[in-house]
Amino acid sequence: MLKNIINIFLFFALGTISHDLHAQLLENSLFKIYRSEFIAGTVTQFRLNSDSTYYIKVIEIHCSLCDQKQLTKMIHSKGKWIQRNDTILIESGKKLLIINDSLIRPLFLMGINLDSVPSDKAYKYRENIIKGKTQDFHLVYDTYPDGVAKLIEDKHRMRRDEYEIELKPNGTINSVKYYWDNKRKKRIK
Repeated sequence: MLKNIINIFLFFALGTISHDLHAQLLENSLFKIYRSEFIAGTVTQFRLNSDSTYYIKVIEIHCSLCDQKQLTKMIHSKGKWIQRNDTILIESGKKLLIINDSLIRPLFLMGINLDSVPSDKAYKYRENIIKGKTQDFHLVYDTYPDGVAKLIEDKHRMRRDEYEIELKPNGTINSVKYYWDNKRKKRIK
């Protein structure tokens, strides 16, 4: 009897965990890649995989006076993630807010060490950066459940020329949209 109760408990626990492992954000995707254009002078990517792993890594550094090794060490992270309603929780206990499928906002500072700043000033600094939306991650790459590219976006950059490519499940191009200074154009300038 006790063995059956334990098995039933484990069944429900695993059912709950597996629901979290395949979060709504990746319901129809093998993985998604998001990009933030300015985190402490870097371009940073955030990859969410359907096996509940994530990677945050610096892909470009635009800060010539920064200690680049220390900066990448402070930003790079990988581990497990779960989704709870509109929040992504990563292993380090940090939270990211899901604004929509294309936009994720970290609710913590990345690449900035506030240990030497008084706590009241550190709190205001943190809140200003989060409200300023400079650390927001925008969707740049989405896939179908089999890993074929679904959507490729080169938008929300500091450049003016942008594009968006939507692909069919068989890998052929469905549509291509070009933008210049946030306005739709017929071709890239």
